[in-house]
Amino acid sequence: MVLRFPLALDQKLKSLETLTMEHALLGRGLGALEIVARMERDGVPVPEETTRRLLAFFETFGDRYHHIKEEHVLIPRLEEGCGSRARCRSGAMIGEVLYEHEVGRRLLAKLQLAATGLGKGAGAREAFAVMADDYIAFLRNHIVKEKNRLLRSASWKLPEEDEALLKSFDEHAQREEIGATAREFAAEIDGILAELSIRVPAPTRRAYSRGSIPYHRGRNVGPITF
Repeated sequence: MVLRFPLALDQKLKSLETLTMEHALLGRGLGALEIVARMERDGVPVPEETTRRLLAFFETFGDRYHHIKEEHVLIPRLEEGCGSRARCRSGAMIGEVLYEHEVGRRLLAKLQLAATGLGKGAGAREAFAVMADDYIAFLRNHIVKEKNRLLRSASWKLPEEDEALLKSFDEHAQREEIGATAREFAAEIDGILAELSIRVPAPTRRAYSRGSIPYHRGRNVGPITF
């Protein structure tokens, strides 16, 4: 699986395509987390720094770069024709998206806390893996909901070429002082997958191939390029 982004992401893609591609990158990160959880269960050593970087990806890219972009830029645009922000946010679609963002933050915080105990034995590794499973399932389901509801609604209500929305996305990233571009986040996940691919013993590598995230050979991991 290769995700190809234009060289200048927010300038070349149509406004809503940026969010769709970010969803794909989040899915890639979830594939890496799934591998880490499997390795911890199997007692295959995962460097503490690798796990820390992966969880930092979800906090920085997943939340501050992507989810807050939806909350502070996209959803307010959708609310403009609603008459009342309170009425919009009490509705099923927007209210559910915002609620799930908060749930995701709480799940990630618990996962980060569990990661601090990974050196305390098999029980701690299993506890981390269970929390990782919960987070993976939750975020994958959330992404599907956003694709089928939030982005579909936005595609009906907003122009296909919305320069103002693209500019607001870019200003959001500057305000949040993210310090990295989408291309750099993709390279980070690509690097983490490459690191993981060399740590599983050869006889068990095939067991780590999951869906569209082939794991058993580094070459098959598939870089995300911009």
